[in-house]
Amino acid sequence: MRGYKGRISSVWILAAGLALLGTPVWAQTAAPAPTVTRLPPGPCAPVEPLIGAGNLAWSDYDDDTAATDFSRAILQAPRCASGWLRRAELSHKNNDEVAALADAKVAVVMAPHNAEAYALLGEIEKFPYADGETSAAFTKDAQQKRAQRVVADLSHAIDLGLKDARILTLRATAYAATGDYDRAMADCDRAIALDPGKIEALVTRGEIWFTKGDHDKAQADFARARAIAPDDESGYTSAAQAYEAAGDEAAAIAVLGEGIAHANADRALYRMRADIYQGMGDFSHAIADRTAIIDAAPSPRSYDYQDRAETYAEAGDFGRALADADTAVKLAPKDADTYAARGEIEVKAGQADAAAKDFDQALALDPKHSAYTDDAACWAWATAGVDFDRALADCNAALAAKPKYSDALDSRGFVHFRLGQYDAAIADYTAALALAPKQASSLFGRGLAEQKKGMTAEATADLAAARAADARIDKTFKGYGITAE
Repeated sequence: MRGYKGRISSVWILAAGLALLGTPVWAQTAAPAPTVTRLPPGPCAPVEPLIGAGNLAWSDYDDDTAATDFSRAILQAPRCASGWLRRAELSHKNNDEVAALADAKVAVVMAPHNAEAYALLGEIEKFPYADGETSAAFTKDAQQKRAQRVVADLSHAIDLGLKDARILTLRATAYAATGDYDRAMADCDRAIALDPGKIEALVTRGEIWFTKGDHDKAQADFARARAIAPDDESGYTSAAQAYEAAGDEAAAIAVLGEGIAHANADRALYRMRADIYQGMGDFSHAIADRTAIIDAAPSPRSYDYQDRAETYAEAGDFGRALADADTAVKLAPKDADTYAARGEIEVKAGQADAAAKDFDQALALDPKHSAYTDDAACWAWATAGVDFDRALADCNAALAAKPKYSDALDSRGFVHFRLGQYDAAIADYTAALALAPKQASSLFGRGLAEQKKGMTAEATADLAAARAADARIDKTFKGYGITAE
């Protein structure tokens, strides 16, 4: 499934070299507790009461008061690193990575020997939009530079004496994103030696083993993580991702079922299992899992209805799909994603005018992310075979807004292929692969275009690489009405 939201993320994050773009497993389930440390003498002494009050407010879940106290401390004593550091931590906890990064950078300047400040800076640096969204955010070169900065920051923290298992695991993911799997593995080993029960280190090491091609050792680490913490979803989801990437959907479903039985029926497990069922074409089970997510939610959530709508649409049940899409829009009327997602379904349902209005509404609500909306529209028109001219215009608009956007290049390559413009298709797919070398759809699309051009050797290589990256790629393109020769 290549929907509006799904286009931006990677199924197997570490294997794709993008480990730093996601939130660490241990930061997804609970907000970090405030770290109350003794303030250094000198510039921090006058604001110690404010920092203390901010810490207490944070502990009481009063983030607004905490932010006000930390900001007042900064105004009164701008050379006190603790004010900057605490406000950075609070912004990071609230997912305001731009503000967090700005404060963390000041903190390390004010306290160049503070290991915690460098550790926080490194943790924030891993987020792709921490330094503001740019068209280079998804390029391979930008990812490498980001990972290198994270390695440098965390190494500085470790050199200053912070050698706990969590920091070593964070640096391991950074090393892995640079392609330095030996150092990544060494950090995981050190983290596990320090804390044998550190499941985050075990899961990260398992992902590295998988990336290195040793699937047995990967699954052994995931199994060990599950044995240590059967209520934690990460050992199940990582194992399932590895099984799925290896083409063993049955094993992936089995381990997710085990997780659903033990890990408090975590919604992430249901969602992943639904995705796998849907990829297999087992829509009844996929819909059942998505319905379980909706039924278990304490209050309705638009994205849960949006997910089920996409499954209904793929199953060809456009009545229920549009009903769920309408519910998603009603629950989140100012969310551009919900309109774009409904637009994609309306294209498939043959409601072109309604789809165009929804795409326009998504653009109006979130012009900053117009590239994503235009690409979603392009892909919807192209895969439905409804209007290739409109698809091409939308892809061109996406690339005008974000020239180095691999998904939009991939989409335009598909449009050119469907139009019989094979040279243009190959050019677009090649540009996409320069940004995302393992993007299976681009490899497969280029292989198809090369077949049409009689480039047998090139086509064979590209199709084989696409199948290695995604065992279901033939089935995916068959759903678009296209098969390899």
